[in-house]
Amino acid sequence: MDSVASSKILCAVDMGESTKSVLQWANLFAIQQDRRLAVEILHALWIDVPLYFTSSQITELASHIRNEKATVESALHKIARTSLSPEVDFRINIVEGDAISAIDTRLGQDPVELIAMGTHGRSGANRLLLGSVAEHVLRIAQPPVLVIPPGIRASDIGIRRILCPVNFTERSRLTLDSCSHLAQRFKAELSILHVVEGEADIGLTKSKLCSWISDDVRSRCEVSEVVRKGSAAEQVIRTAVETAADLILLRAEHRPFLEFTTIGTTTERVIRHSPCAAYVIPIRG
Repeated sequence: MDSVASSKILCAVDMGESTKSVLQWANLFAIQQDRRLAVEILHALWIDVPLYFTSSQITELASHIRNEKATVESALHKIARTSLSPEVDFRINIVEGDAISAIDTRLGQDPVELIAMGTHGRSGANRLLLGSVAEHVLRIAQPPVLVIPPGIRASDIGIRRILCPVNFTERSRLTLDSCSHLAQRFKAELSILHVVEGEADIGLTKSKLCSWISDDVRSRCEVSEVVRKGSAAEQVIRTAVETAADLILLRAEHRPFLEFTTIGTTTERVIRHSPCAAYVIPIRG
């Protein structure tokens, strides 16, 4: 990778089925910038060393780790060459340890502009869990996080329709502004969704939404307004399906809880069940 390319997309991959998809999605963002973005592919190689190992066994294990690193690096090179455009520079970073520690260490070094990662496919009650690594990254990340669900076919990878939920707050206005720039960059249609609860009048709310959207947003992309009633997370997911959204843009409000940081319930639920990729902008405070 060219050492002068300081702007990076960090792709955290686990060598599972999602690895190729994560790199293909990262490629969309790397080649759509006015300036070039490089891709750093991070993989954590976890090997647990038993306490009872002798010195000779540890030496043998070290040799095995070196061979495993070489095998993984070769495999990632092949995937990267077929997933990234020729003009996108990339670097492979394989580290020993667990994934969460590896990502934490990497994010503590030089900054990245975007983190791309996949989630594990689950069914039934297990869909209540997003995955410890993805949840952790969403809690601590400073840059936006691109979350790729399983099962997206290569032919479906593209950004033609974006869904942006809003709630009339000033922070939501800023999020919409970012979303409209993203839609402009990809020449995508933008659906702006507001979900009402209780007895609110949908017609009046839609009129308010139409007037709330600025002329600047409308000048950047084709806009449609959608108002739904019900559970926010459920209506976001339903609208994403009905509009065939390729990307949902969400705010992740980081809230302190004891010594941990949490993200909003609606955001978390949408990401767990999203039928498409999610672009999550962290907001602290």
